[in-house]
Amino acid sequence: MGRSGYLGEVVSGLKLVTDTNPSYAQGVVERTFRLTSDCAQPMTYGQIIAIVEKYMKDHPEAWHYRMASIVFSAVQATCKR
Repeated sequence: MGRSGYLGEVVSGLKLVTDTNPSYAQGVVERTFRLTSDCAQPMTYGQIIAIVEKYMKDHPEAWHYRMASIVFSAVQATCKR
């Protein structure tokens, strides 16, 4: 239950960043945030958990990064496919 809530808030935060502060990021950064956010919005929490778990299994070198960064990287990698 805790993982689902946390991951949902991270994904919601992605959209919040691009919707409420468009001057925060321009060009590539903004497009990356928006594309990742838009891609993740229809995903269920279960799907996001599975994506993050697989990413962590495949990228143990990233374990020391902040969880929000890991979630973003995992979702972004999935959405690029």
